[in-house]
Amino acid sequence: MTAALVEVRDLGVAFATERGDVHALRHVSLDLARGAIVGLVGESGSGKSTLALALPMLLPANARVTGGEIRFDGVSFAAMGERGFKELRGRRIAMVFQDPMTSLNPVISIASHLGDVIARRHPDLGRRERKRRAIAMLDRVGIPDAERRLGGFAHEFSGGMRQRIMIAMALLAEPDLLIADEPTTALDVTIERQILVLLRDLRREFAGTILFISHSLGTVAELCDEVIVLYAGTVAETGASAALFARAGHPYMQALIRCETEVPGTDRRLRSIPGDVPDLIDPPGGCAFAPRCPVAVAACRSAVPLLRPLAGGTHAACHVAR
Repeated sequence: MTAALVEVRDLGVAFATERGDVHALRHVSLDLARGAIVGLVGESGSGKSTLALALPMLLPANARVTGGEIRFDGVSFAAMGERGFKELRGRRIAMVFQDPMTSLNPVISIASHLGDVIARRHPDLGRRERKRRAIAMLDRVGIPDAERRLGGFAHEFSGGMRQRIMIAMALLAEPDLLIADEPTTALDVTIERQILVLLRDLRREFAGTILFISHSLGTVAELCDEVIVLYAGTVAETGASAALFARAGHPYMQALIRCETEVPGTDRRLRSIPGDVPDLIDPPGGCAFAPRCPVAVAACRSAVPLLRPLAGGTHAACHVAR
């Protein structure tokens, strides 16, 4: 069996605040398979973006890793050091952030943005070849009149075009792992669809692993091979996309699916999950979802459930699911 590209074991991340430490990730363990598109879903505050920033070690200054280990291509982050992280970032790991409006430097041309990425990945290439590759990639991601637009600046492009440029930069790095952190959040519905079609088309050509973070279960079901469900900084359920959406076992994932599914004969009112996400400064004992769970039993409030295989083919951290 081929080892996963990324292995996360018992990872914890906390943020220092005036009220105390926010435990954004707690005992997170997961694998990202080579060549797969893995979807990461969960409510706001579930820890998705924290995990995305932990993988290339781009956590903010007030964050610290409280425990666990990350291994990339078999090598532990603990053995890398800052020099090793610099080799990973922008070369073996690339990231497309949520907001294309703030991700590009407004005083640097698009040519410089793309050229810097190419030069870092292929330092021996001459200026002419770097320009050729930049134009080819802009054309590939759907920027019209790519050669002329190469000399433009961020403010001269729409939000959708800026996100395409960000995707072009990430792909020019030829990464082993591409992290797309809710790449369509700041875009309107029409542009969002265009970006998703682009990602779906690119998956046929991109040989690396993609971690796709999204609120949209429909998008994840369409695009991803595997899915990881986070809740309150913990992994609630994981499995192949087809198996998970056909027969989700964890009550939290079942509730997320109901929130996005229309039921014939209803008034189509927007549904939500009752209750609130727990305060991660003082996380609850037992299962984090127990206070909101309609099928919780006594064990759910006292014992932390471990991921275990279910009959539907997924793995869920739940005492009740079968």
